[in-house]
Amino acid sequence: MNAAQQLAGMSVAEVVVDRAIVLEWYDGPLEGFARLAAVDAVWHFRVIAERTDADFPDDRLYQFSQVATDALDRLDEALGGGPGDLFWIPEWAFSDHAARQHADRLVADLIDHAAGRRVFIRSVDLRVVDALWLATGKP
Repeated sequence: MNAAQQLAGMSVAEVVVDRAIVLEWYDGPLEGFARLAAVDAVWHFRVIAERTDADFPDDRLYQFSQVATDALDRLDEALGGGPGDLFWIPEWAFSDHAARQHADRLVADLIDHAAGRRVFIRSVDLRVVDALWLATGKP
């Protein structure tokens, strides 16, 4: 059973972000890489739809695509290491141009080589998962 199938068989209360490197943030994470505590897998995530309401927080639909299990470690190394917070938003500041190019290429390579089935997660901010779907069909 792959990681996506494992997630699909769990209650949403068990699906918790264990750690994330957030590349884009606006009132919560929009895109980045995350490890989910429920399975031994790392994912690239991005918001693919959202519903906003002035009286309530945003309701977002995230697409999760599985990436290499060492992705967070490789990103930590390329970005100079994070503080260990649940959500780390790196400043994207580098000592030289080559270091920035390396980080940019690493992110692009991880996204390009995402494999396996996709998972869609509905959440306001990825702190609590409200619903989870397993993608069907081709991406």
